[in-house]
Amino acid sequence: MTQTVYFFGDGESEGDPDRRDVLGGKGASLAELTRAGLPVPPGFTISVECCESYLDAGGAWPGGLRDDIRDVMDRLELACGRKFGAGDDPLLVSVRSGAAVSMPGMMDTILNCGRPDAGDPFETLLECVESVFNSWNSPRAIAYRQDRNIHGLSGTAVTVQAMFPSRVSGVAFTANPNNPDAGEIVIEASYGLGEALVSGEVDPDNFVLSRDDLTVKRTYIGRKDRIIPAAGDTSAPDSDAASLTDDQINEIARIALGVEELFGFPVDVEWGLADGRFALLQARRIRPSQAQSQQLLLQSLRTALHAEIRDGRGPWVIHNLSETLGHPTWLTWSVQERFMSGGGGFGAMYRLAGFAPSESVRTRGPVRLIAGKIYMDTSVASELFFENYPFKYDMNLLRWDPDAAQSPPTVPCGTFRSRAAAARKAARVDWRLREMARTLDSELNNRVIPEFVQWCRDEKQRTLGEMTGEELAVLWRSREHRVMDEFAPQSLLPSLVTGMALAELRAFIAENFWDADEDADELAGMLSAAPTPDKTLQANAGLFAIVGGEVTVDQWLEQYGHRGPDELDLMSRRWRESPEEVAAMAARLKGGQDPMELHHTHVEQIALRTSQLRRRLKGRRLERFDDLIGLLRRYIPFREDGKYYLMLGYDLLRDVALEAGRRL
Repeated sequence: MTQTVYFFGDGESEGDPDRRDVLGGKGASLAELTRAGLPVPPGFTISVECCESYLDAGGAWPGGLRDDIRDVMDRLELACGRKFGAGDDPLLVSVRSGAAVSMPGMMDTILNCGRPDAGDPFETLLECVESVFNSWNSPRAIAYRQDRNIHGLSGTAVTVQAMFPSRVSGVAFTANPNNPDAGEIVIEASYGLGEALVSGEVDPDNFVLSRDDLTVKRTYIGRKDRIIPAAGDTSAPDSDAASLTDDQINEIARIALGVEELFGFPVDVEWGLADGRFALLQARRIRPSQAQSQQLLLQSLRTALHAEIRDGRGPWVIHNLSETLGHPTWLTWSVQERFMSGGGGFGAMYRLAGFAPSESVRTRGPVRLIAGKIYMDTSVASELFFENYPFKYDMNLLRWDPDAAQSPPTVPCGTFRSRAAAARKAARVDWRLREMARTLDSELNNRVIPEFVQWCRDEKQRTLGEMTGEELAVLWRSREHRVMDEFAPQSLLPSLVTGMALAELRAFIAENFWDADEDADELAGMLSAAPTPDKTLQANAGLFAIVGGEVTVDQWLEQYGHRGPDELDLMSRRWRESPEEVAAMAARLKGGQDPMELHHTHVEQIALRTSQLRRRLKGRRLERFDDLIGLLRRYIPFREDGKYYLMLGYDLLRDVALEAGRRL
């Protein structure tokens, strides 16, 4: 093997800055900065070839590398005037990766290696180097290279560098990454070491300067409440104060322009500041990184949202759908966005109940995907009930309780006459729901659900691989219509009945059992629990039965294989695709209590509490109490059972998506 380590410091570097294939991007950059006489903490770079040899040998160190590192550490101690890992002021080092192609954040970085009392400091250093070598084949690094089509590389260089005790750290861009032609220098700065800043964990100060005369054009003082201090730094800086003086801003801008002149292209320079002097830790060509692209996207999004606010849309509040669909993929969102509109299946559920969603909410629904999460537009959500609904949401309430957006708005905004008219319409909806509740559960259980289950079974028999592309597209549209436009509204309609009955039960409890120990909401929830186990409880009981040998995994999958984790996203695998995970779930229940036994115990407790409360009532009040409890216990199971059956249809949509994906 040729030379394994390349020292840099005191204005000299052994490595050739043009040999990124040997030194990696970081090592080559530091070698060039050092040769130019710029303030770079000394260190050395272990060649890419050493990493390749280590990985090819299954973790065996290349011959002579340990001795070479020991020798170069002696040179580093002399350059720094401190002993590695020993003494009152020990030399500490950072150990960083540096491939020929930049892979930010994908491999390990170790700071402050060599702290006293942490074992043999040299052996610790070797372990840190090994950690960086091994991180080349970490899942995130492999995925990064695959995602960006990076080929032809087989390892990373490792740069070991004396830690610079930065009181302030930052990045200087010699061209504004968000507007390269603006003639601006951008400096970001925060307290402590720079890891918190470059990883995006801190809100830094931001200074924008004119390239022409280095005057500061704009200043933003960040919170800077995440600080990674240098070893031994016990200072407590004011997070709300500027981290740099005007002279320091000017100095680092001039240093960054000097690096740009050296490299011949715009650069971003990572720097540290301690005891009034700057040190350069890295310099790269400015490219639109993922973080910068994300900032551009967020800027564009903010601009669009501000424009919508001016047009009367918003504000937006997180929607409860985001609890089960955290960051929907685009295919899933195309289904859900249409479904949640007034003209989709969700609006159809409201129409079945007697509401009349407005034309505007039919064409553009009340939900919106913002930065990957689902939000509700409070300016139009109330129009799911009626056009020009004369109430709006209480913004102060939503700020501390976003879940309040799931209930109708309460702040009057129309005339007395319009509010009276809305009250009459709402009363008719309540009457309609009560009438529907007489037979809705029977209709669902005896006709709607059995017909849908049979349709799903028939559809499952189709051979999708034999269809043409056009036939597959037609099949998607027909399945989506049957599942999301026809069945989903019917399966969700019990939720409106449940919501109405729960509100009435809570009011009844508050009026008649005001001295109860339980909160009204908690007591209503407990009393309404159905004695019959729902599908989710049955699935858990089935897993427990697998452990006892009463049921096989295959038998369980016949009943529940169409479901899965994060099942509301079409991208997510179903249990039938991961039988080994089902076996693992079942194994975790071994030694636990039978879910059915727990359920029966719970039912007995509810029956006892219900009996205690019934004894306090007479006449019509007792009848009313029994009616509400009975109604809720009939409809509560549909919360879980409705989703169980809806996922049968969702599974059919995933089948089409998988077939399309196979062809693409």
